[in-house]
Amino acid sequence: LKREARVWKSLNHPNIVPLLGAVSGRLGPGLVSPWYSHSNVLQYIRRFPNVQREPLCEDVASGLRYLHEQNPPIIHGDLKGVNVLIAMDGRAALCDFGLSVVLDGGPTGFTSSDVGGTIRFMAQEQLNDNPGSRSPVSDIYAYACTYAEIMTGDPPFIWYKTSPSIIRAICLGESPYKIGTIVSEHNLGFLGLSWDPEPACRPTIADICQTLGISQPLKSLR
Repeated sequence: LKREARVWKSLNHPNIVPLLGAVSGRLGPGLVSPWYSHSNVLQYIRRFPNVQREPLCEDVASGLRYLHEQNPPIIHGDLKGVNVLIAMDGRAALCDFGLSVVLDGGPTGFTSSDVGGTIRFMAQEQLNDNPGSRSPVSDIYAYACTYAEIMTGDPPFIWYKTSPSIIRAICLGESPYKIGTIVSEHNLGFLGLSWDPEPACRPTIADICQTLGISQPLKSLR
């Protein structure tokens, strides 16, 4: 928990949920973050279906770029809609670093998620080459899924209901969404590239931010 707090506390960005402190009680020690009354982005878009969704996707991209540009880079490891919280001003922020990894530095120690992650958002190499492995390019695959999830309100591979069928589809390189249903002027190119079965063919988060028109990193909170 101390290692978790140390890494999380070091994160300082408008699109990252901040760590406020730590507590200890009858249920054991815990970490404290701000309360986000709008809850996660999926509940937010259900409550406000007419809200502009692309700015939310841009916020997620900005937060992920901040993580990937740390030295050493930090891999989120479990990016999905339920791990994106919405502040009172409508700003999206990444949370739940339960599977985060510091490249060349070992696991962060976060323990709030299952080790296996969320299968629907996992890239092919995580199932084939090194089960459960996480990298910047696996985050990119998950970001594209999260982008589409926010835009459509549907999870990846919505047409599959069981884990074995989802795993098989991922291993065969099937796209998690029908791109024609979510195409806009911004996402036509990067979604397909981000879901490429070959990790080296995927764009970086900096590439995606440029595509989305996010030219400069947001300033820190401090």
